[in-house]
Amino acid sequence: MRRTPSLVVAAAIAVSPILLSAPASAQGAWNQSPFTFSWFSAPAPRSRVRVVQPRRERAVPTVKAASSALPVASASVIAATSIGRSQPSAPQAAPASALVAVVALDSQTITVWDVDGPMLHSRVSTGTVGHATPTGIYSVIQRNRYHESNIYSGAPMPFMQRITWSGIALHGGVVPNYPASHGCIRLPHDFAPKLWAAGRIGMRVLVAPTEARAQPISHPALPQPLLISPEELDAMIAQLGGTAGALSSLEAAAASQRSLTPFEVATRLKRAAASLVEVRRTAARDALSQAALASAEANAAIATVREARQDVADALAEANAQARIADASAVTSVAVDRIAAKIAADARLAATQSRLESALAEEARKDPLAFAAARAAREAEDAAEEAPDLARAVARRADPVSVYINTTEGQIYVRQGFEQVLDASIEIDDPLTPLGTHVFTAMAPTGSGNRMSWMAVTMPTSQRGGTAQQALDRIKIPDKVRDEIARRLWTGGSLIISEHGISTETGKGTDFVILTK
Repeated sequence: MRRTPSLVVAAAIAVSPILLSAPASAQGAWNQSPFTFSWFSAPAPRSRVRVVQPRRERAVPTVKAASSALPVASASVIAATSIGRSQPSAPQAAPASALVAVVALDSQTITVWDVDGPMLHSRVSTGTVGHATPTGIYSVIQRNRYHESNIYSGAPMPFMQRITWSGIALHGGVVPNYPASHGCIRLPHDFAPKLWAAGRIGMRVLVAPTEARAQPISHPALPQPLLISPEELDAMIAQLGGTAGALSSLEAAAASQRSLTPFEVATRLKRAAASLVEVRRTAARDALSQAALASAEANAAIATVREARQDVADALAEANAQARIADASAVTSVAVDRIAAKIAADARLAATQSRLESALAEEARKDPLAFAAARAAREAEDAAEEAPDLARAVARRADPVSVYINTTEGQIYVRQGFEQVLDASIEIDDPLTPLGTHVFTAMAPTGSGNRMSWMAVTMPTSQRGGTAQQALDRIKIPDKVRDEIARRLWTGGSLIISEHGISTETGKGTDFVILTK
């Protein structure tokens, strides 16, 4: 017996379609994070600030991809205080985003850098005694133009840029010339919008006890971007399940003449993955239609078999009846008629049996096709459901890569788009001698994009530690790790070297958080 109609219908049915001021004490808070750090199992972050008008912004590229890969200057309209930098003669269409913001607790100031150097400077107001703003290395993990505190009677926190999920943020507020918050970093009301305009998700924020000076740095240990050939890009797109056709003909022609920077590669992979989402959705819809059609055909074949069997049963009963009548008849003219009726009944039986055999053969052919189509539809739907996750993972390649070297553990960790990429052991010369805490930021590409200028900030601490150059002299990044970093490195990328471990503030939806207090 073949599969029943209900099984075929069930297989087809299994396929589904794709289809702003407040009291000085009430503006800012610091509390220890309730969750424990884990690469893979950290619980989802829970905001301690109620959003009045939610608006989470994704990271945006700091430099547009171009054949020369040169950075663009910041627009003068966002400069708060000139710090000896020349301003462009006209605002640029796409100003570069801020890369690093350094808050000095002793002077209660903030200085912000972009690819061209210092771009913004202002006084701030940080946490009071008992609610001190912890020193450390952070990054912006959430941005909302309109916020209200759910802890301090709905105190307004305009132009909020969060740096921890436990309640620390940069935001507009009352800024007396001394610490006055519950942990947050308050910004003057005329400055907060400017930092908001320049900021981005992932912008590095350093909170130091004293002034932390930034300076250009060059060292062979600092990673450099790796250019990718068009052929390798094609292979990477193919691995996604897409095609090189995801590029426009103009882009493809330009790309064929030169290798591409990591940011250009990330942009094209992101586009290909986004295209793949729609391709797979379309494929799933088509597969569902094919499965429904195959199921209908299989059900029709089974119905034909059922009818043919009934015809055979009827013809057999008729033939048997005519045979009995013919056998019991005397040799008369009436008997001849009955024999003829028997012969006709036998012929009908043979014909119905032949039709049944044909119907069974057709059912045998249609039945497995229906189940195969149902399986294909299920697989196509699974692929379509996986595509958005794949697209999001690929899109993270366009975010700045972040590297952290824990000199105490002798480990190197890499994150991008707030997600882990890899971790590995690393060689450190004289590991028992402190190296200090240093933050290196990739500022701007040069030439064809295979070199990157870097800026270093050494965090002031009470512990012994060498200079940034000395720290780089003592580390050796494994070749495989360096290669992976090089494939992802672009403006905004960072390297942190510290003997301080990863804070429990680090988790899902954050970059590395290193507390130096």
